[in-house]
Amino acid sequence: PSDYASISAARDALASFGVCDDVVFNLAAGTYTEQVTFPEILGVSEDATVTFQSASGNTNSVIWTYNSTGTVIMSGADWVTFKKMRINNTSANVFRFTGVSNHITIDNCWLKGISISSTGGTYSLIDVAASVSDFTLTNNKLEKGANWLNANTGGTSDYKKNFVINDNNMKDQSYGYGYLYYIDGMEMNRNVIKNDSAFSSTTGYFPMGYWQYVNNYNVTRNYVGATAGNGWYYGIYMINCVGSNNPRSQFANNCIMTGHPSSTSTSYYPIYASGT
Repeated sequence: PSDYASISAARDALASFGVCDDVVFNLAAGTYTEQVTFPEILGVSEDATVTFQSASGNTNSVIWTYNSTGTVIMSGADWVTFKKMRINNTSANVFRFTGVSNHITIDNCWLKGISISSTGGTYSLIDVAASVSDFTLTNNKLEKGANWLNANTGGTSDYKKNFVINDNNMKDQSYGYGYLYYIDGMEMNRNVIKNDSAFSSTTGYFPMGYWQYVNNYNVTRNYVGATAGNGWYYGIYMINCVGSNNPRSQFANNCIMTGHPSSTSTSYYPIYASGT
């Protein structure tokens, strides 16, 4: 940043003084090796947002990286956007939500994690370990990590609300899925999900997602080209997901490639719906 020595220093100013209007931090080209936690920010609202973005507008000019759980940790900050940066983690999550942070947007970024044989949220690119609402993930490249998104918090009396996952490219997740529980209002459109190497699991794969209690959804024009040679394979697995009547939820115009079983014991389901 032009006025701060680090992203952490900019965060400290936000935490200390808050905002009274839209604030944009333009990050100078370079590599930032730091873990930054964003607590509650005084004064944020729809009319007073915070944005971190590359000054040049080139995603590859700013690399933000760390080597322990969470390069970016959201612990209560609302109305924050991360835009046009490469954000990496060499051992765990890229983003981790440890507190309720609403109205968070990740747009036009390249998130990259590690390949590891684990279903745990610790190794997902994005781990939502809190009841977050109004989360937007658009126009990103999401590479590696155990999963592209893990959001399994909440319950039938504590739904997360309004997730938008549009126009992303998910690639080479080692367990290969979005793990989504208890969300009311889901848009998932025009994403491309592929793997160039074998999944590390021998039990099950869910590239578009393993969904439970995801209600009022629209899932359209997604492409899944991820395949597996063994284990169970579900393009998307939906359990107790209820569509809306007006307007009616839709699951339409998706292309889900399952590949060919390598043995008679392997099962492939492009779409599996139970109690939906």
